[in-house]
Amino acid sequence: MKKSKLFYQGLFASLLNPKTIVFFIALFPQFIDIKKEILNQFLILSLTFCFIGFLIHLVYANFSSIFKEKMLAGNNFAKLNKVSGCIFFLLAILLITQ
Repeated sequence: MKKSKLFYQGLFASLLNPKTIVFFIALFPQFIDIKKEILNQFLILSLTFCFIGFLIHLVYANFSSIFKEKMLAGNNFAKLNKVSGCIFFLLAILLITQ
């Protein structure tokens, strides 16, 4: 399959995802002033959300690349499982104590 076809397939699947639409409908009205132009505010919020999402995915991809090179080079997969398990355990403790 061509890369462009895969890109557009993913784009349309994301844009037409009902969970995303409900999320935006639930989140954005809190930050939109109805006395001002709504379209500009919606565009600013949407672009900000997309930019932050892009940055998060970029950081995630970079860390994945680093882990692939360093951690999975040898037989370090067990170490990676232990470290990620400890992180999730600590996050669970933080959730419980908050």
